[in-house]
Amino acid sequence: MRDLKNADPTEISRINALMQVIEGRLIQNSNPAKALEHLQLAIKELNAIGKAIPDNVTVRSDLAHYNLQSSTIADSLDLVEDATRLRGTAATHLKWLLEKNPSLKPAKVKLAALEIMAAELNMQEGNDREGAKKLAAAEILLKGLPEDDTAPDGASIQIAAAKGLRAVIMRDLGRTTEAAKTLDKAVSITERIVKANPKSSEPIYRLAVFKWKRAGLAGDNGNTDTELKLGSEAADLMQRLLNQGAGKRDTKIRRSLAYLYGDLGHTAADKGQKKQSAQYFNSASKMWQSLIQKIGRKSEFIEGLKWSQQRYKEASN
Repeated sequence: MRDLKNADPTEISRINALMQVIEGRLIQNSNPAKALEHLQLAIKELNAIGKAIPDNVTVRSDLAHYNLQSSTIADSLDLVEDATRLRGTAATHLKWLLEKNPSLKPAKVKLAALEIMAAELNMQEGNDREGAKKLAAAEILLKGLPEDDTAPDGASIQIAAAKGLRAVIMRDLGRTTEAAKTLDKAVSITERIVKANPKSSEPIYRLAVFKWKRAGLAGDNGNTDTELKLGSEAADLMQRLLNQGAGKRDTKIRRSLAYLYGDLGHTAADKGQKKQSAQYFNSASKMWQSLIQKIGRKSEFIEGLKWSQQRYKEASN
């Protein structure tokens, strides 16, 4: 083992950071809170190096990576403010890297992912203008990057995510034909990624959302056969996520499924497919019941359960 007594302080900090990262990775699944502590200690060591040699690209890259990794763990622990802060710090380092090397693909992809995440949050909160700005920033970062990789966190999945958000904006502007074509492209890209990574939850979730949105566009256009087909495929993907363990998204997916099954049941009933509609309404009821068991008797869940049970009775007669 090397004698570190006379080693450069920067080298010691680098070794200490690496040790903290290794410790964190070993326990990330079993003890995420402790793993987060180790990563924060690693970041502290790397920050010290960054102050000593601020133009070191490797250190900046590591800081971006470990802040992103920390934000993911913080998210899993429902530490929303910490996760947001860590993503912001990661973005700062990524922007610095791109200033030094504008063609650095990994930095572009990671920064685009952060912009897309922020855009999604803005749009969910009703701040479409700010969301559109962040989406545009992501699209600029992704422009010209190939769409042929199948990595669950590569450029292609971010390109698909950006297309999914762009389709929502197009739909809201009444440009439904363009929105449908854009979603079809997002679906095509993501299907390839899911095929290559059948156990990776993020691409599966993305694909389910894209198909649900595309089903909605088909229904709005009067194409109920396509609506039922794509909606059913979206539901199957969501069930697949629940079966393999949806983690933090479990509640969100159950709620989405409850509404999706209700939509499918309603469409099937309108088409005179009573047996199929009854099955969908029954599935919706089961989802609402699972939410009540997991979360409690929230008014939304109670009303959803009553509605789906009533529709099930009507379809069964």
